[in-house]
Amino acid sequence: MKEAESRSALRISFRYALLILICDILLDIALIRLLTETGNLTQMLVMKDTVFNIITALLLFFLLKRKLIELKHSEAARIESEEKYRSIYYNSPDGILLTAPDGSILAVNPAACQIFGRTEMEICQLGRDGLVDNRDPNLANALKIRSETGRFRSELTLIRNNGSLFPAEVTSAVFKDRDGSQKTSMIIRDITERKKIEEDLQKNEAHLRMLIEKMPAVLWTTDQRLIYTSLVGAGLSCLGIKPNQYVGLKVGASASKDNAAAIFLEHQHLLALQGKSTTYDIEWADRTYHCDLEPLRTQEGTITGCIGVALDVTDRVRVYQGLEQRVEERTREIQRRRQVAEGLSEIVAILNSNQPLEEILNFIVSQACHILQAESVALYLIQENNNSLQIQASAGSDAELQRQYCFAVGEGSVGEAFAKRQPVIIPDIQQEQVQGRQPWVTDQVKEFWQQAAQNYKAEAAVPILAQSALYGAIRLTYRDPKDLTADEIELASALGDQAALAIENAHLRDQSEQLAVMNERNRLARELHDSLTQSIYSLTLMAEAGRRLIEIGDLENVKTYLLRLGQTAQQSLKEMRLLVYELRPNVLIREGLIGALQHRLDAVENRAGLETQLRINGSLQLPPNIEVELYRIAQEALNNTLKHSGASKVAISFQNSRGIFELEIADNGQGFDVTEKNVAGGLGLTSMQERAEKIGSKLLLVSSPGQGTSVKVMINKPIWSQESYP
Repeated sequence: MKEAESRSALRISFRYALLILICDILLDIALIRLLTETGNLTQMLVMKDTVFNIITALLLFFLLKRKLIELKHSEAARIESEEKYRSIYYNSPDGILLTAPDGSILAVNPAACQIFGRTEMEICQLGRDGLVDNRDPNLANALKIRSETGRFRSELTLIRNNGSLFPAEVTSAVFKDRDGSQKTSMIIRDITERKKIEEDLQKNEAHLRMLIEKMPAVLWTTDQRLIYTSLVGAGLSCLGIKPNQYVGLKVGASASKDNAAAIFLEHQHLLALQGKSTTYDIEWADRTYHCDLEPLRTQEGTITGCIGVALDVTDRVRVYQGLEQRVEERTREIQRRRQVAEGLSEIVAILNSNQPLEEILNFIVSQACHILQAESVALYLIQENNNSLQIQASAGSDAELQRQYCFAVGEGSVGEAFAKRQPVIIPDIQQEQVQGRQPWVTDQVKEFWQQAAQNYKAEAAVPILAQSALYGAIRLTYRDPKDLTADEIELASALGDQAALAIENAHLRDQSEQLAVMNERNRLARELHDSLTQSIYSLTLMAEAGRRLIEIGDLENVKTYLLRLGQTAQQSLKEMRLLVYELRPNVLIREGLIGALQHRLDAVENRAGLETQLRINGSLQLPPNIEVELYRIAQEALNNTLKHSGASKVAISFQNSRGIFELEIADNGQGFDVTEKNVAGGLGLTSMQERAEKIGSKLLLVSSPGQGTSVKVMINKPIWSQESYP
């Protein structure tokens, strides 16, 4: 007998003995009093024994009953706990291994078999050494930590059935089983895709950082305490300052030792923290810089610091002081530098946004036309199907003319820049035509020049290049003959690099979206399998039961089984149509909220035999992000109607009146008691509530047994501000 059971038995015995002793004493006292009154000793002793035996039996009965109830409750709790953990074990998407401290494997869940591509028996035979790469330096450290603390969490390199290695996030803990034996658990999550995406993002971040650091300016950021958090830019080299040299110091330390200058800088940055844009000139290391300072905001609009750009205007100031006749020329130069800084800052901002690639490329060519003061700018991308460069975005006077032509690799300035991976400059097209020294001046190029001669006389092209990937070229034209300076060529090349970065980011976003879609489809496929397996199994059992009843001639019960068979098949058909509909592409973007909901009703509810209705009262113009959340709420409510309500009718209504927008999904189903605590999770009410709160709306659920169910979403119209749009 275990120690705990022994103590329990001892407690029961002690209580029983104590109660018997008390009862015996009380009976003796009562016997003495009765004997004094009656004098009949034999009768008193018989009565005492009878009462004593009855009391003893009752006490023993109540004590044993209480203990049996406690044991029953304890056993029920144990069974419930085991069922819960068994469900987690078999349904977890992460691999779970039950192991011993020596590395042997005792049990494996299905997810682990899928991760390693092996059966449970194979994994148990291999043991830990057959699944973990022993060369991984993290392994020894992880085992050491587990031996000291009883658990660890680390990234380890594991081995698949084909011998390939893959990274995984592994969590392990030491515990004791019922017998007191020491065991260990391992939870494994495959992070191959996450690692790949992280590496790609790090490469792009490094590329973007390199572009910023090569900008011909000085850029810096501060936090809310006016402490420098970054200081970069090619302009630092002429100041003898290393990048990020002043990070950690307060604003003013890098500009001047004069206290007045430090106070001035602090004042300008305080204005930026209040949400104001400021522009000022300052002396910095015996040079004059023109600075633009803006508040640094998060996506939610919260100001977290300042961001500034400084351009060296020393030459302009000196010339202005000594030569008044050059004031106009220097002013134009400063304006141009400001435009360059602002344009580059705006391009960096849009590169960090989620705008479509087409809009980003159009913005880049528009900014290039403005920054480089070109007559027109066209962006060409290589077409793999025919190895030609075709225009994708353009800005300027002859955009329509450029759209009529495409160039082969090596043809024209665009083709040469692409083929040679370097800028091509043509200061005077007429001189180039006369000399004809370029082998790429084909008949098509000459024809193009002749048509465009009235609009421009010079052109340049730079490749769109990111590391080893070559995407196309950017072509700039100028009205008058012009030989671009080194700074202009460098700036044009930087714009080409930013266009390449935008293309790579778009590719990564596409890959991420495709991965998300694939994961969602896999989830729905698993749900389809799990949902129908049980229903089909039930159909098989009922069909077999019906067959046996027919054999014995019990036709009355056969009718009952056939009715249940039809009901189960109908419900399975409803669930299958629902899941198949979710596998189809989302029509919300293509047809809008009303069209998407009507499509859903036609494709699922109508085909499942429900009578549907879609009513609209008032105009319906909603921001895209609100439409998405309303569609998901309606979809969840319709799923509940189809799966749980047993309804024959469902209606969706839109009401827009007096600044209040209301969406209602109502059915005539069996309803339920909304006060029950276990209802919310089962019907997805938490998910609908979170989506409603996300768009600032209220969610109301009305239902009662036998009275159907109504889900309402109410939104105040003032929240539809411009900031609500994604």
